[in-house]
Amino acid sequence: MARTHYETLGLSRSCSAEQIRSAYRKLVLKYHPDRSSAPNAKEMFLRITEAYEVLSDPARRRDYDRLLDAQAAAARRAAQPPSGGGSQSRPSGSGPRARTAEPRAPLDQEILRLTVLFSRGRIAEAERLARNLRQRAPREPVPCAVLADIERSRGNLAAAANLYAVAYQLNPSNELYRLRHEEAARAVARRQHRDPAAQRRAQSVAPLVAASVVLLACVYLVLAKESPILEHLPPVSTWTLGTAVMSFLSGIAIGASLLVGGYLDRFQASLTTTVGRLSPNLALASVAVVNFWLAALLYAALGLSQGAFNRSTSRLVGAVAAATLFLSLAAAVSDSILGWQVFLWAGNLVYVGAVCGWMVADALADA
Repeated sequence: MARTHYETLGLSRSCSAEQIRSAYRKLVLKYHPDRSSAPNAKEMFLRITEAYEVLSDPARRRDYDRLLDAQAAAARRAAQPPSGGGSQSRPSGSGPRARTAEPRAPLDQEILRLTVLFSRGRIAEAERLARNLRQRAPREPVPCAVLADIERSRGNLAAAANLYAVAYQLNPSNELYRLRHEEAARAVARRQHRDPAAQRRAQSVAPLVAASVVLLACVYLVLAKESPILEHLPPVSTWTLGTAVMSFLSGIAIGASLLVGGYLDRFQASLTTTVGRLSPNLALASVAVVNFWLAALLYAALGLSQGAFNRSTSRLVGAVAAATLFLSLAAAVSDSILGWQVFLWAGNLVYVGAVCGWMVADALADA
């Protein structure tokens, strides 16, 4: 199996951009899963795609070349015999070994600080520290993994795939890095080889499906004549069973449609980060059970103050807010349901339903 992206494409490090494009076109035709019956076709196709994405971008190729140079230098240092002869003993705590070990403690503290910042959602600070650590300690995998998670949260899957690959190369024992790299690389490959017309149709039709379900729910609220189920509870005294069901179904339609249309990341990949941070979608869902508008306000405040906006979360929150507003207007038009009660509490069910729809659609996508 090839060890570097250059070897994957059968090229030398001095190859030109045209040679990279030519090798990629030939190998993609040879190993495309729809064309090749080779048992390793899918794996090779992903490796070829990843190699081309890295080497075809001049900036990413320079970063990759620097990584290869650092790995080669480390291998040369490890292969060098100890100087000074075997009969001389080196006092404990002195000499080159002690000097190289001294910077490790402050570096470990910086990496710990990075994971704490990222876990607490202080994304802007974490990103600055991670980029600084990449320059100072290019062989540390954690800064690469954190930057990969940040790029993925912004929808930059190609950049995320490259950074996950670097993190895994630096720490091959971390299976999470490998899995995240493969997920991102597959998503990039699907985007590149998907029919553009079909992709545009999915992006157009999916929101229409969600909007249609929400519209039907609004019509139901206007026309249905049901008795309240919690009339002795003032905040939801006019709520009916249909109100709750329509709110939840609207959320399911939103979550599933946005995933199918490519507006959301894969649900499984967004459960936790590579440093164990809880997904903002799940964290928001726990708050949204109490009140969706409170959760949305917290998300906006953290996003503005800490640079913690997540592409998928932002789209989900926006869609849920819009659906809740429409359901509130429909309730206000009806004769039996108070619009302000639906405005205050329907978002809770819509958001939880959206997360459920997202999760189910993601599971069916792998079936």
